[in-house]
Amino acid sequence: MLRRVQVECYAGSRADEYPRRVIDGARAYTVARLLGSSIKEAAGSNDRSCHFTLLTEDGVILNVVKSSDDQWHLDSEPSRAEKKPGAP
Repeated sequence: MLRRVQVECYAGSRADEYPRRVIDGARAYTVARLLGSSIKEAAGSNDRSCHFTLLTEDGVILNVVKSSDDQWHLDSEPSRAEKKPGAP
């Protein structure tokens, strides 16, 4: 289920490049790294959404979506990144 969030992006020379901060209610997440991104288009329409998988500074993975009407949503509940054996 999608939940609406606020997103702050780095605005470079190519418009909004990717999310830098995600605000979910009273909780704010600062993005440490972009893990992946994709663009999805609905067949037979002009609807297009941008999907981002983000790793936050405190080790939380967020999946956020920017819809064709410029609204941002969490695509799933935040989850903790798994640490690999021997990783700090």
